[in-house]
Amino acid sequence: MSGAFVRRISLTILLLATGFAHATPGWTYSPGNVWDDFRIYSLDQRGLKLMQKDPADDPGAEQLFHEVLAIRGNDPLALVLLGRCEARSGEYERAMADISVALRYWPASGVFYSEQAAMELDRGYSELALASMQQALDLEPESDASWLRMGRIYEARGEVEEAIQSYRHAITLNERSILAHNYLAVMLYYQGRQLELAKKNEEAKSLYAEVAKELQIVNSLDSTYFPVYMSSGAILWNMGAFDKAELAFSNAVYLQPKNVEALTSLAMVQLKLKKKAHALRNLRAALTLDPKNPRAHFFVGSVLSDDGFLKLGLEHLQLAVQLDAERHDRAIDPIYLEKFEEVKRRYTASTRPVKSP
Repeated sequence: MSGAFVRRISLTILLLATGFAHATPGWTYSPGNVWDDFRIYSLDQRGLKLMQKDPADDPGAEQLFHEVLAIRGNDPLALVLLGRCEARSGEYERAMADISVALRYWPASGVFYSEQAAMELDRGYSELALASMQQALDLEPESDASWLRMGRIYEARGEVEEAIQSYRHAITLNERSILAHNYLAVMLYYQGRQLELAKKNEEAKSLYAEVAKELQIVNSLDSTYFPVYMSSGAILWNMGAFDKAELAFSNAVYLQPKNVEALTSLAMVQLKLKKKAHALRNLRAALTLDPKNPRAHFFVGSVLSDDGFLKLGLEHLQLAVQLDAERHDRAIDPIYLEKFEEVKRRYTASTRPVKSP
């Protein structure tokens, strides 16, 4: 859940608790019962804190929001937050039902429509998500968080220019929006890469300069913002600036030493820079944290097979292929398959009996 959404919900809860919220049809709010108000506010805050810590804490948060609904059965905030927990655990039907009820009680809430859009997008209904998000923006056109989410929807739909315009608009509303600057950098890089492939190098170069500027802004706003180092590392890797990519991923690992994606990304760059010992150390750390990580097994298998340990390398590469197939409802990464087949051929050839002359 985004910090902007948490702040917005927290503010709304405060307005409710102090009696300044608008009454809406079907929702009877009684400012006279101060004790209930304080109990609800406390439960909401505890639930939000649990949701911020770890999705694994969501069952505890759900219980707190159910307690709110036991006190005030039609509380729209509790319904939305409960729906958010349910969506994160894959119970989309229940989540959407709770959001729909909340919107009946509070139809003028752009935040609620935004949450509905997020759930619709998670389920792959991008047209519905777009419509819900437009309703959110019609109600709250000055919400930078809503423009940010609109950008994410356009991005998921492959509408790059529309996503870029949404992120730019979010920035005009809030120049300190770290997420808007970061997502804008990623989209601009994508555009630049397409121009580069089309041999329009000068146009690509100007976009890359803007990418660097956006990432610098993110870093200046928060030097401990983990995603910017991951974005920077990926972009620098694709540009062939491997030394700088290593620095970016090293910063990411420093900030989140138990992040498997950061560890494997750093190892990938270190292998390119011929820093095999460093790479293997990071890959061992990644596999300790996630023994079924296909990417880590792929890199370990590649190193071992390239060093002549074909059987051991083949075992890791086979695991990479199998685990990748289990993790995604799509074709196995072709790079994994290609390396596996190559090493398998080499291993088969090396174990074939030699014919006597």
